[in-house]
Amino acid sequence: MNNYLADKKSKLFSCVENSSNVKPDKDQVFFNTSKEALLQGFNPSTSNNPMFRNDMPEEVEKAFNLANHLPEKELRNSDLKTLELNITVVDEWFQNHHNMTFQEYHNIVYFNSQFGLADIYGSQKIEDDNFIVINRIINELGVWIVGTTAKGITLLETAERPNINKQLTRLKKHHKKNFIYGSHPLLIQLDNEINEYLNGTRKTFDVPIDIKGTSFQEKVWQVLLAIPYGKTISYKEEAETLGSAKAVRAVANANGINPVSIIVPCHRVIGHNGKLVGYGGKLWRKQHLIDLEKQKYNNK
Repeated sequence: MNNYLADKKSKLFSCVENSSNVKPDKDQVFFNTSKEALLQGFNPSTSNNPMFRNDMPEEVEKAFNLANHLPEKELRNSDLKTLELNITVVDEWFQNHHNMTFQEYHNIVYFNSQFGLADIYGSQKIEDDNFIVINRIINELGVWIVGTTAKGITLLETAERPNINKQLTRLKKHHKKNFIYGSHPLLIQLDNEINEYLNGTRKTFDVPIDIKGTSFQEKVWQVLLAIPYGKTISYKEEAETLGSAKAVRAVANANGINPVSIIVPCHRVIGHNGKLVGYGGKLWRKQHLIDLEKQKYNNK
């Protein structure tokens, strides 16, 4: 079994075929999968790319070459189409070998090229209201990208979210602030409270939030904040609460770009038939959160 060795100084990782013969030093860490290394902020080594396979299809190799030449550019499917590449073939290969689509791979590489590793406790403390402070936290549900202003939390999104870079663009637009990588007391408070929530010892959050969007989006998010712990409503009921019974699609779209998951509980909104639908953080996380709350709510 291959393992992946990451170096904290270079922020790069490579493939190690026989990890039992390698003793990592204090600045190195092993990962079982390439995806784990990527989500925690490490990018593939360029000299010995651990994502690469000698037997990969030619189309996949062309996609890799495109990504390697544009590590700091947000790559779109249209970029692949200009090379006349079959996106389905490329994505299937990535799913089979790295458990992610090609777009997800490049999105996280793009994000990693701008920000540091997951370390809210060891990175530089920044309390400057001219910036949105960005970092990552890690818990049982994976790696999360987090952000805060001096007023409150602006971002809590799984690092696996396909359109995370669009979310970052929206944040900059609405807050009129640039990003800076570092630590902040509110990020540490957020990490503690999310862990307490996942452990079942917290049902409401004390950490302040600072979320901005259009007038309609902000109204939708206020409805989400009013849904009690352990309860779920349908998208139709959410729209009716807003007094816009026919605006189900618009409400669902606003839920989908909610920048602060869990605290603004869009996971508590389900389909009218009780099925789980529409969750950017992947449906298994939505199911986990609903099951957690129902179990704790019923055992109160």
